[in-house]
Amino acid sequence: SELTTWEYELVLAGETPTWVGTSTTNNPLTITGCYSNTGYDLYVRRVCDSSYSDWTMTSFTTDCDAVTAFPYSHGFETLDCWNNASSSTPWALDDGTDYGPGTVTEGVSAVFFNDYDFASGSTSDLMSPWIDASTLTSPRLTFDYYDAGGSDTVKVLVYDGTTTTVVYTTAGTVTPWTQIVVDLPEYGGETFKIGFRGTSVYGASNPHIDNLVLDEGPSCLPPSDFV
Repeated sequence: SELTTWEYELVLAGETPTWVGTSTTNNPLTITGCYSNTGYDLYVRRVCDSSYSDWTMTSFTTDCDAVTAFPYSHGFETLDCWNNASSSTPWALDDGTDYGPGTVTEGVSAVFFNDYDFASGSTSDLMSPWIDASTLTSPRLTFDYYDAGGSDTVKVLVYDGTTTTVVYTTAGTVTPWTQIVVDLPEYGGETFKIGFRGTSVYGASNPHIDNLVLDEGPSCLPPSDFV
């Protein structure tokens, strides 16, 4: 039957609740004051006429805060606040030696898609946290890229909350490490995520990415896509 009143208690993941709930009739329920990028356990029980149901629990992790300071730099020392669409064929971190360039360009690690081991057709999108570009007029994305060869490519993505758009596709061979520049003037003043889509062709080299930067780009871009 329809819930009308219940009690809830929110605790950090793994903590023992007090079993003293807060009564509410709100559905859906919004809980404010949570830390960003933090795991929580939510306990809920139903309030009946003269008794209570057993407690049930669900766990979740809050989103990271949106990026608002620029330049935004990410050297892929961790994947904190970045999301892999696939847990079985994910993007991962290494020092460049997993069928890659053997080096990184910043810090001690880079992110790569395991084209060498994943079955052909395996894919995953690696997406950034939300980026609030309200202070940027003409965002420019740069990153270092390496792929020794084969037919595999990486697609650069922008997600605006509704649509995922491919804004750039790498060449099949990019060696040595090369800086890729992607201008995003159409996303100036907007909030979005950027990301990378890897798709395996069961090749002999793994595409690697390092030293990502998003910042204000030039206001007057040269013409492109003309013949």
